[in-house]
Amino acid sequence: MVRQLVVNHQVKTKLNTITVRNIKNYIMNELYFQKKTFEFYLPFKNFFLPLGLLFLLLICSTIQAQETPLNSISSDKGIVTIDALFVLLRADSISNNSNRLRVECLIKDIQPSIYISSENGIDSYGENPICLFIDAKSLSNNRLNDLKINQIEIVTIKINDRIDLNSIIDLSVFNHFKNLKYIYILSSVKSTEADIIKLVRNNESNYYVFYDILKTS
Repeated sequence: MVRQLVVNHQVKTKLNTITVRNIKNYIMNELYFQKKTFEFYLPFKNFFLPLGLLFLLLICSTIQAQETPLNSISSDKGIVTIDALFVLLRADSISNNSNRLRVECLIKDIQPSIYISSENGIDSYGENPICLFIDAKSLSNNRLNDLKINQIEIVTIKINDRIDLNSIIDLSVFNHFKNLKYIYILSSVKSTEADIIKLVRNNESNYYVFYDILKTS
């Protein structure tokens, strides 16, 4: 009986020794594997880290571009050509694409409008006008008072002759146009970008301000 107990004790002790040795070997193997894994990926650190930072920078730049007003990323005073405007709005974002389509609709399609000229006075077409056409001379004649302007989305300012190139286009006169989004300067006389830009004053709002110079014979 005593001999059997001694044998059992020896067997149990041996099993415990084996178990401890196995655990120790397991831990050592894991540590070795982790070390080798670290050593394997270490040479790639100098490649993946800059790549990750570049990817993060691109994401931040994209977000910033979508949130940046047009007048801070376009040409002098935030005025661009109509073609440049469409390029800027040909982004993947839904809001930019919607703006592009809206501008095209307002410019190309017939819309309820108000017409103001120094020669013909004030005329209108349709109810609840969303477009305003005005020549450069009329901007300084206080003809914008008492108009139905609550729904106006786009103002087209016409430069019809060389005298208009000496006018001042003061955009502050549109500050009370609550729904205004686009200001389109359309020149039908021979002129340059510099000629257009020098006319504009107080371009401090978040309007899309753009221009086009029609070809003259």
